[in-house]
Amino acid sequence: MKHLLTTILCLTIWAGTQQTLAKSRTLPGPYTARTIKVIDADTLRVFVEVWPMDFKRVDVRLEGIDTPEKRSTGCTALYGGKAADVPAHIKQREKQLGLKATEFVKAHVKPQDTLLLTDVKLGKYAGRAVGRLALSDGRDLADLLIQHGHAVTYDGGTKAAPWCLDN
Repeated sequence: MKHLLTTILCLTIWAGTQQTLAKSRTLPGPYTARTIKVIDADTLRVFVEVWPMDFKRVDVRLEGIDTPEKRSTGCTALYGGKAADVPAHIKQREKQLGLKATEFVKAHVKPQDTLLLTDVKLGKYAGRAVGRLALSDGRDLADLLIQHGHAVTYDGGTKAAPWCLDN
């Protein structure tokens, strides 16, 4: 019984370590990605060629930026942590800006477009990756969103985007 408990404990520790390593590991790439669809301004669904003629469908969130949400609000941290506490006019403004940002991405990325995926990490949500996507002309999509005012830089901490402020 003691040997069984020791084995279970060791396996549990090993599994936790493997999960932590997987989350912190960055795959530099580059990987060829073919666009399936734009989900929102900072998330695209793509087919990634992981091996010759071996493709994986994955949702990629753009690293290092935050864009306005087009469905639910991303402003909860500034208003007590609850979506219900975010003023209606803030939610409405964020939704309008989120739709505008998504349309901007759709104007630059069409279904079947080839993109270059780099600096890939496992995202905090199941099945989603975080990485950088470059357009066929070499421009970085996240940088393009920032340059055109559709995104702000984001380091993974508390969101404090300008569209969340009551001004």
